[in-house]
Amino acid sequence: MRDEDQGAAPSNRRRFLLAGLAGAGAALPAGVSANASDAGAEFSLAAPGSVRRRIEDKLRELPSLDDFGARGDGVTDDSEALQAALDWAGQRPGTRLRVPPRVFGLARPIAVPQSIELAGEVPGDGNSPLSGFRALKGFETPYVLHYSSVEGVAPLPLAALLVSREWVEGQDFARRLHMRDLYFDVDAVTAQGGVPVHGLMLANQQLDIHNIWIRSATGFGLWINTQRPDGTFMAALVDNLLRRVWVKGAGVGGASFTGPHGEMNFGGILIGALPGARDPTGAAEPPLATDGILDYCTVAVGPEALLGCRGNGIHITRSAGWRATGCHLNGAGRNGMVFEHAFQTEISGCYIDGWGVGAGEREGVLSAISCNSVVALGDGADGSLIISSNRIACRPVAATAGNDYVAISLRGGSMPTARAVVIGNTIVRRGAATHAFSTFDFGKAGGGEFEALVIGNSAPGTVTPFLRPWDETAVRPRFTGNSFQFASAPPSLGWHPAGLRIDNDAPTPGAAAAWFCVMRGSPGNWRSCGRIDS
Repeated sequence: MRDEDQGAAPSNRRRFLLAGLAGAGAALPAGVSANASDAGAEFSLAAPGSVRRRIEDKLRELPSLDDFGARGDGVTDDSEALQAALDWAGQRPGTRLRVPPRVFGLARPIAVPQSIELAGEVPGDGNSPLSGFRALKGFETPYVLHYSSVEGVAPLPLAALLVSREWVEGQDFARRLHMRDLYFDVDAVTAQGGVPVHGLMLANQQLDIHNIWIRSATGFGLWINTQRPDGTFMAALVDNLLRRVWVKGAGVGGASFTGPHGEMNFGGILIGALPGARDPTGAAEPPLATDGILDYCTVAVGPEALLGCRGNGIHITRSAGWRATGCHLNGAGRNGMVFEHAFQTEISGCYIDGWGVGAGEREGVLSAISCNSVVALGDGADGSLIISSNRIACRPVAATAGNDYVAISLRGGSMPTARAVVIGNTIVRRGAATHAFSTFDFGKAGGGEFEALVIGNSAPGTVTPFLRPWDETAVRPRFTGNSFQFASAPPSLGWHPAGLRIDNDAPTPGAAAAWFCVMRGSPGNWRSCGRIDS
């Protein structure tokens, strides 16, 4: 029998069961009371051979959206019931709220409080999601961000299926939030006036989300730690874990916002404020150590052919302390992975299958992996970055005029010296990709210097190793055992730095064993080293 109670408390059915336990002195959740006898207080539910558990314990663990009257037919607007459930849970920190294996329709954003867990069902056959939420046609949002950029201040309406309640209330941040085994389907819906709808917009420290699907977002798939509604910046996030987050299509429809270099499209995952954002005083986002892990996260092709997202696949504006491991990007519209202001940052074991696939003409440099600045902290510690064991595949792109494509682009930032280790990455070209691209782009973005150890990386012989020259007095990469360092003759095309060594991979008696670039240039001034004995 279906319960019809639509109030902001558990259903009558749950109350009646709890009431029988209350008569025997069982403690009830705060706010729940009942008159009852002690009959049934010792009744327990257990499978043969398992631990006997009182019904009260079982019921207290998993209050459900069903207890608040949510229908979950994917068509009815369940916003009111869902908000009531979350408000009830938010008054009881530590509550685990069960999402039954159905799809709940939403016609407006739902504000999720801190210190709760929202848990769905373990995925079904074929890893298909069972418990989730879907944006309905006519989606409306009351939220506006006073967004400041180099262009000035402008109201930016914001819509998402789930929004941190503490963000709505203008607090510095929200604390712990757990979400597991859930499905968020934006379904390519926009809010009133064409406002893009993000999958999730959260502002939590100690965020732990696991096995989350986000489908066909017209905004970002997942957006964490944006500015407050008044335009001031959130406090730093710390200790966040995002594991197996699947974004299947983001930026659907091509909506954009104004960034530091013109119009920008929405991407798969954004951690931080919008690129180029300023606070009401005109100050940029502060350099904060955020510390987090992206583990086995995916941005995959959605409803738009060959596009996982219109913008950047994964973008962290303040990436100090972050580690991305085992992530998979399929068809990033612009850059693949962007880690700004890196410090003790790591990108390892990721697979980037196509970047810049949706770029227009004259968009500049587009990178599979990009770090625009490796920085130091206030105590003078050197910044560091590890990029290792990543697989990068170049796929066909929409435009080449005015664009440069590069696999790995790194920049040193503030003083003192920024350092990077780039090791064991493989770059391949898919057969249909005929445009030019380069393997590396090094440089500096501030007053500091930059050093890098570049070891054992592999790229096709037809790919130019370096995109453009760099200042060798301040930028000092050192190369060992990379595929472009083995050839039968010194390079005849492309720019090369001084000190680069090319080993002869087709040795013959009397031939040079290797060649050194003694003066940088295109292709550089090369001198032979050693002779192979006859």
